Amino acid sequence: MTDEAVLRQRISLLLLVSAALVPASRVDRGPVLCPIRRATGRPCPGCGGTRSLVHLLHGHLRRSAAAHPLGPVLGVLLVAWAVGGRRTAGTPLDPRRWRMHPGVVVGLGLWAAWTVRRAASAADDLP
Repeated sequence: MTDEAVLRQRISLLLLVSAALVPASRVDRGPVLCPIRRATGRPCPGCGGTRSLVHLLHGHLRRSAAAHPLGPVLGVLLVAWAVGGRRTAGTPLDPRRWRMHPGVVVGLGLWAAWTVRRAASAADDLP
């Protein structure tokens, strides 16, 4: 296995185990840790990712998608990397192949649109 694949596998396992050990109720009422949100009051593009992954690993798919729409996708990707290891090299799961893949471009576009919409609605809530 390449060093990059080993590192990706270890980080994926660490994230999955960590998220599975955190009680789902704890992430919903915990403090805001995002420095961008703390400074501006508006969510960053990644805000909700941790909550989404924790809910997903506890079997709460709707809560996961509500916290961040890409959370379930991230969860599936992390599981594939953690379990697949070397077998993911050269497949569509290999990040080295994502450069201008149409699926990646569409996904990033949807993420950007969702982020702008969420930030705009958060601005309405500011005093």
